[in-house]
Amino acid sequence: MEAISAFLKLPFEKFTLQYIKKVGYKYSLLEKPASDPKEGYACVFLDEETKQCQIYPVRPKQCQTFPFWECFQNPKKVKELCALCPGVKPLN
Repeated sequence: MEAISAFLKLPFEKFTLQYIKKVGYKYSLLEKPASDPKEGYACVFLDEETKQCQIYPVRPKQCQTFPFWECFQNPKKVKELCALCPGVKPLN
């Protein structure tokens, strides 16, 4: 969170109040409704037009490890993963 607030040139307290929510015992970035309602929600730092992350150099660990999440290790999830990320292509 400190790296993101510094990257955005926002005081840490202002950053956390504006972009962070507590989920259980962890903290998470806020989400916003996706431009396509079928897609649910998107990260508040995802530029909907360019589909690029606005904080990419300091993105959280969860974003750094995508698409290598445990939930996508199942071969049946490949289609869902390809729909989520245009950079992921099936091994055909």
